[in-house]
Amino acid sequence: MKKAELAAEVAEATQMSAKDAAKAVDATFNAIINALKSGDEVRFTTPRGDYVVAVCREFDGKLAARPERGPAWG
Repeated sequence: MKKAELAAEVAEATQMSAKDAAKAVDATFNAIINALKSGDEVRFTTPRGDYVVAVCREFDGKLAARPERGPAWG
């Protein structure tokens, strides 16, 4: 799924305008990126209780977010 497709889904689900939904998606991603850059853990929990934890690590001189734990990893 591309960011524009996600924004369209958000717009439809929330009855926001496409422009406002795109801003909301951008703001969400920026908040996640800033949290990871500062060393915070980011955790997403599904309605059934599964979750994914992401952390920011350096790979080849670049910061990258990667899953640390999730349903497949225990």
